[in-house]
Amino acid sequence: ENTAAAMDGVPDFIKERHAKHCYQCDPAYGEGVAKALGMNIDFSDVK
Repeated sequence: ENTAAAMDGVPDFIKERHAKHCYQCDPAYGEGVAKALGMNIDFSDVK
């Protein structure tokens, strides 16, 4: 929620990139960030 609030006004492609980076560190965290941002992100391409 803090991350989502801090990213208010940021373009969606940057929000998605951030969520994917978070997912690389911890999948549950990345999914939580995406949910807090209100985004439906496909993480299948994240390595």
